[in-house]
Amino acid sequence: MKLKTDKPLDAILLLGLRLKNGYEPEQELIDRAKIACEIFNKGVAPVIIVCGGRIEENEKTEAEVMHTLLTEMGVSAEHIICEDQSKVTYENILNARAILSQKRPRVAVVTSDYHIRRSLFLCRLHKMKPIGFACRTPDDELKAYRKKMEVRVFIDTLLGFQKPGSTRPKWYLKLSERLTPKK
Repeated sequence: MKLKTDKPLDAILLLGLRLKNGYEPEQELIDRAKIACEIFNKGVAPVIIVCGGRIEENEKTEAEVMHTLLTEMGVSAEHIICEDQSKVTYENILNARAILSQKRPRVAVVTSDYHIRRSLFLCRLHKMKPIGFACRTPDDELKAYRKKMEVRVFIDTLLGFQKPGSTRPKWYLKLSERLTPKK
């Protein structure tokens, strides 16, 4: 992997994924962490911002699980920043942006293949210059479901319904039900 510039980026954003049983990482999250570790070790950026809060009260945060994964892979804790308040991708990016002080930070975004487009779009929306690094996921029913959800959530984003505190009108809730794939 060779970047178009020799100057390091400002940060690597490692985006979270809901935990199994509220505390255990899916293989997909472990694969994301491996990519973040690999590009960090190549000098792409001086820090990794791990993004993800807790969904339920008694769960671990996605950020603390990724922090543990990265330190087990050899990344020093001093190079990891935890963003542990977000519950959705929009908040991941918004909160990571608040951590970065640069006017237009250059970031590497690490997520899954089905999730990379929307993640890069959100970075650009929040005045960042992103480069994407996606882990491949198996072509199975879960990926098909997640790809369909990405379409629905992308529409949500375009309409402004992913912003914290936003409410969806009734007409959109009915449409959203039809766009949401069944598991």
